[in-house]
Amino acid sequence: MQGEFGELIASFPAHARRSTGMARWLSMQVPMCHRVTAGVRAQGDLSGVFGAFPGVEGLQSFLRAVAKMKVPKARLAQCAAAVDELQALIEHSGGSQRRLVAALIALEAGPANAQQPRGGRGAAAGDRQPLRRLFEGAAELLGCQSRLSVAVRVYTPAKSPAFAGDLDVTATVGRIGFVRSGASMPFVLSYKTDEGPTAAQELAAGAGGHRLLEEFCSSPMPRVTCDFRHGVAIEIVDPAFECSAPVDIFAGPFKSPNVLVREDEVSYLNSSIVVSHPSERVVSDVYLPRSVAGSLECTAGVYHHGSMGGLSGAPSRRWFDRLPIALTPTLLGRGLANATQPAFAGHGKLTARIFEAAGVDPSEYVGIRMDVHYPLLYAQHVLSFEFAAQG
Repeated sequence: MQGEFGELIASFPAHARRSTGMARWLSMQVPMCHRVTAGVRAQGDLSGVFGAFPGVEGLQSFLRAVAKMKVPKARLAQCAAAVDELQALIEHSGGSQRRLVAALIALEAGPANAQQPRGGRGAAAGDRQPLRRLFEGAAELLGCQSRLSVAVRVYTPAKSPAFAGDLDVTATVGRIGFVRSGASMPFVLSYKTDEGPTAAQELAAGAGGHRLLEEFCSSPMPRVTCDFRHGVAIEIVDPAFECSAPVDIFAGPFKSPNVLVREDEVSYLNSSIVVSHPSERVVSDVYLPRSVAGSLECTAGVYHHGSMGGLSGAPSRRWFDRLPIALTPTLLGRGLANATQPAFAGHGKLTARIFEAAGVDPSEYVGIRMDVHYPLLYAQHVLSFEFAAQG
C-alpha cells in the first residue's frame, strides 16, 4: 500500500504532492487527500499504518479522481490491485477496517511482538520497547507515573483577531491514574493562558485558587494551588497528599486569544503537549472549524524541549531539534462521534465540556488526534497545522 501509493503520488506534479495542493488538483476534499498522504508517510506498527489510510471506499474514490488526470496507467493499476488486496484482508479479518486494526493491535501486543528483531532506528521503526524501557526507568527514578496524559483543545474564530483568520483556544489538560511515592517529584499541570487570577476566579475556586474540572477529578480531591507566571497557569498538587488509589486530575478550561503565528503568506498553529512526568500514553485532541480544517496541512512530530522554548511558526525551521520518533495523526472527523477512546471512559464527556466552555457547536468542527504510547519525557509532542493566510 505505502509503496504503490507513494510511487503514484511521486508521479503527480510537484504542486500536487501535498494534501492541500493535491486536493485542488484532484477536486477533492483536503481531509481525504491528507489521509492518503498520511498513510504513505506513516511509520511504526502495522495498526498505525492501516489506521492512517482511509477505508477502501475512500481509496477507490481517490483513485477514480486520479484516473481523470494524466498519470501512468500502470501505477494506477498497481494501486487498484493493492486496494483489492486490502479489501480481501478486511473481509478475512472481520469485515471492517476498524476490526482489522484491532486485530493488528492485539497481535502487536502479544508475546511474538517482543521477539521481533530490532533495527538500528529503534523507536522510529515502530519498536516501542526502547521507549517503554525509558518510561520504566524514569518512573523508578522519579518515583511517579501516570496511565494517561490528556489534552483537549478547541480552536475558535478569534474574538479580537490580530489578523484575518486568527484563532482563540479553549483547552483542558489532565492526568489519569497518577501515582507517586512520598519522595517523588510533585504533580504539576501547566498550560499557556492569558487569563490571570481574577478575584471572581479565586472566589469560585476557593482558598487554593485552583482551576480544576472537578467532575472529572478523583474523590477525595487533593489540595491544589494555582500560580500564574508569564502567561502560564501552573497547577501544583499538595506534595503531602497521599491516596491509596491512583489519582485523576483535570485543570481548565483555560483560554488564550490569537494563537496563530503568521509568516509571509502562511499561518501556523502548533498544538503541543510536554509530558512533565513518566506517562504510559498521551492523547492530545485538536478541534478546528470546518472552514479551517478543509484547507490545512497537518503533521506531527517530537521536538527537544530546551532553551529554544515552545515551537512557533514553521516546524521546518526547527529541524535541528526534531527527534527521530515517528507520529501519525488520526482524523476523528466532524463532531463528537469519534471523541471517545477506550483508555478513558469520560473522554467524550470531557470534550463536550470544553466545547461548552468555548461556546460553539461541535458539529461545525473537525477533530485531529495525536495518540502516543510511552511518550518521551520532557519532549514536545506537537500537532502542527499549516494553511494559507487570509486577507
